[in-house]
Amino acid sequence: MSWLLAASVPGLLMMATFGLERLETTIDDRDTDDEVAELIERVAALPRPAPVRLRPPPTPVAFAEEPDLPTRLCRTLEGNPQFRQTRQANRV
Repeated sequence: MSWLLAASVPGLLMMATFGLERLETTIDDRDTDDEVAELIERVAALPRPAPVRLRPPPTPVAFAEEPDLPTRLCRTLEGNPQFRQTRQANRV
């Protein structure tokens, strides 16, 4: 039964190759240079939106000076208590 698979795979690959080649030729025929140039001209004629101006970044402020800000103070990172620390092998 495996001989059937070995005999049909090269034929299927060749048919897929010829099918993809025909698909590529139909796609290539649609986009001619004139159509692409016309598309570029139409896109260039469209109105463009005004550029967005970005505000400069704010200057750093000490958090103690503005207590109303909802910012977290950084604390030292501790390990997750749900996980045990990895035990090392006893090398005695």
